[in-house]
Amino acid sequence: GQLSDAQLDLRNFYGKLIHITRYHPAAVQGAFTNLPQENEKAIAFLRYTPKRRLLVVANFNAEKEAQVSVKIPEEEWTKMKLRAKENYLLADLLKEEVEIDMAGTATQSIKGFEINVPAWGAYVFELEQK
Repeated sequence: GQLSDAQLDLRNFYGKLIHITRYHPAAVQGAFTNLPQENEKAIAFLRYTPKRRLLVVANFNAEKEAQVSVKIPEEEWTKMKLRAKENYLLADLLKEEVEIDMAGTATQSIKGFEINVPAWGAYVFELEQK
């Protein structure tokens, strides 16, 4: 039989996720840094190589969206060989419709932002210098 639209969307989502985890250099070989969260049902972390950087943000709450605060400490910018005071674009590799411009969000030594993540939702952002 044919798949419903919802089934096709789910299949496409997992196809993209599997492709990222198998072939993206930062996901395969990158260093890992957890970004602590106050919300116990949310997670944020970095995976990066010298040339490619991923930021993963997920909400494990089945019932409601979560507001996730993403703050990247100065030492992590240094490890990624980037400067926190530069402008960066985050492009979601799963949905391809979500982009976050990190321009002007540097405060003191931490650059950060907040994002609403749907119930059981996730974003896998590629961090790119503008």
